[in-house]
Amino acid sequence: MGTERTTVPLAREICVRENIRGLIANSITRSGQQFELTTELIDPVTGATVRSYEERADSEDHILDALNLIASQVRADLGESLREIGQASRPLPQVTTSSLTALGEYAEGSSLWTNAKHTDAVILYKAAIELDPDFAMAHAALGRAYASHIYYQLDLGRKEYEKAISLTSRLTEREGRLIEARRALGMDAKRKPSNNTTESCPLRQMTPTPGLRWQPHIQLWETSPRRCRPMTMPFSLNRSGSLLGTSTANMARR
Repeated sequence: MGTERTTVPLAREICVRENIRGLIANSITRSGQQFELTTELIDPVTGATVRSYEERADSEDHILDALNLIASQVRADLGESLREIGQASRPLPQVTTSSLTALGEYAEGSSLWTNAKHTDAVILYKAAIELDPDFAMAHAALGRAYASHIYYQLDLGRKEYEKAISLTSRLTEREGRLIEARRALGMDAKRKPSNNTTESCPLRQMTPTPGLRWQPHIQLWETSPRRCRPMTMPFSLNRSGSLLGTSTANMARR
């Protein structure tokens, strides 16, 4: 199995993904019996060379000596040099995508969504997906946006979640579980009751009971396989205003 060569562009992308502030790139060239070693400290974001070092070796036996000289200079200058490299405003999220640009759009979109800039966030999520159609976490983020109370477009949300889940085989286990959890919270919680289930629904309304001044009741709705009917749960109020449960029989005697 071959080993892929790590080029400077690839190394820069790794640094940006991992929020590493400086990249050290080395090269060696030969001219006759001499060797020239060059080391560059590169800003991963801009690609600019911040520092450059050169040493010569008269023969192959002196290459390590020249390399040690360069390493000493790099260590001496590293603190000052890194201060010249602007630190990224935020670390990029640890998610799977083949496009660094798409990762940046997704990260910025997530930040905008957190800051209630929902329309702009959705635009960036879509841009990330356009750059990398197999960007599962971007599909999940867009699905969560559609399924939220901001948009409440459940069909679109479900479609994006299904696309994200179809891509989980290429993701880390953490990403796959996160997508599943977000789908469950975003979609299953909003699923309508089916015709073959019986569920108790939340409090729908409070209305006064006719003819009884101090006997209001709570009305709940129960869904059953055949019908949807109200259930009345009467209660009374004591002098302090607290609720006192009571039965229908007791209410009739009053």
